[in-house]
Amino acid sequence: MDIPEIIDTIKYGVLKMELPPLNIPNSIRLEFKTDRTTGLTWATSPDLPAFVVTGYSNEEILKETYETLLVYFDVPTYFAKRMNDYGEITLQNGEKVRITDVKIPENLNYAK
Repeated sequence: MDIPEIIDTIKYGVLKMELPPLNIPNSIRLEFKTDRTTGLTWATSPDLPAFVVTGYSNEEILKETYETLLVYFDVPTYFAKRMNDYGEITLQNGEKVRITDVKIPENLNYAK
């Protein structure tokens, strides 16, 4: 365990502090592109500046999207480690965003 994780465990596990608002939107647009030569796919979002994920398979892109969203929206490690394996994020209002519902287009745009 690193220091931030220990602090999160004390704050949220021991002291039972409430999770601060995360402000995760209910939907996020993703744009996908693939490099023809390497097969590497990357996704960016016009809704989230500097958001970029990469992977060689749909599964890898979904996993990276999930993990990057947790970091992007500063979800405390204590909660991030207790969320479903790349399945869903529960928002403050109780709504669930299911990452597995994200569909990667069959016809990807190729990088120029």
